[in-house]
Amino acid sequence: SFRSLPGMFKKTWRDSLIKLIVQPAILWGFFILWPVDRIMMQVSVFACAMPVAVNSLVASQGMGMDYRYAGETIAVTTVLSAATIPVWLRLLGI
Repeated sequence: SFRSLPGMFKKTWRDSLIKLIVQPAILWGFFILWPVDRIMMQVSVFACAMPVAVNSLVASQGMGMDYRYAGETIAVTTVLSAATIPVWLRLLGI
């Protein structure tokens, strides 16, 4: 439920920040250092900026890991991506 979202955010904010902002920024930096075709850079960085995939929940459950945390991270990054995706679109010129 949406009422539990603030609690989930408190637990997952570091991983959400890394997934939605830090990882794509690092990849973008690598593409600046080692230039590639513009469309390849845009697609790669944009794909990297997407929220955590649902298959991580299935994988964590199958490997006996903390699947609840994986689910919370999926929920939080999906909600936050409503704000970060438009920013990445603008920055990448898409």
